[in-house]
Amino acid sequence: MNVMIGSSILILSVILLVFFVAGYFLIKQKRLADQNIDFFNHMAHEFKTPLTNIKLAAGLLGRKKPDLKDDQVLQIISKESGQLIHQVERFLQMAGLEFNKNPLQLHPLDLEALLRDTIGGLSPLIQEKGASLTLEVKGPLPLMEGDELHLRNAFRNLIDNALKYCESAPEIHIALEAPTPQQIQLTIRDNGLGIDQQELPGIFQEFKRGRQASSMPFTGFGLGLAYVKKIVDLHRGAISVIAERRKGSSFSLSFPVK
Repeated sequence: MNVMIGSSILILSVILLVFFVAGYFLIKQKRLADQNIDFFNHMAHEFKTPLTNIKLAAGLLGRKKPDLKDDQVLQIISKESGQLIHQVERFLQMAGLEFNKNPLQLHPLDLEALLRDTIGGLSPLIQEKGASLTLEVKGPLPLMEGDELHLRNAFRNLIDNALKYCESAPEIHIALEAPTPQQIQLTIRDNGLGIDQQELPGIFQEFKRGRQASSMPFTGFGLGLAYVKKIVDLHRGAISVIAERRKGSSFSLSFPVK
């Protein structure tokens, strides 16, 4: 009997020891994760502030001295600083989604108005690329519950990719419709580089870039489509893609109305 009691106490002691050791390491791991998050956010903001100042200074210099407006060096400074700001913002967006338990601020949204506003914000880039962009709205659309900021960023990412990854003048067709009273569907089709069939399953993974995209002279970390997928998922929607190499891509996003 004494042997059984002693064995039970020993086993219980070992279980408690394992439990406390596991708890200690979990707490330590959480603290390290929190420190990494704080460091990451701090560094991202530290990069964004001077980059924004550089871009503003370049624009101000171009306005003050019109003879420098078309200077190649000034244009490179402005363009590359803008590109870096865009990448930093993507990192911040992904960090906010990863570590915020309730990242969405849902309100009734007019998706057509939001999409038109997003396209308007991209008009300088559309003109610079010599692109043709058409928006087709099929029938009246119901309001949907959504986060205006994150949906705008998601749409911007998809349109920006369509403009960027194209070897000729980009042709982009956007269709918006409500196939059922409970659903809104958005389709963005382009004539860009497309995507290899074997790469399609992994295009929504973080830090994943296709072979053709990586070979193009554009910066990127493979976060754009991962961000879009996460936003669609958080809105209880679905996203799919039909693409073929050198024949363009077509992204379809569907959202529930309620």
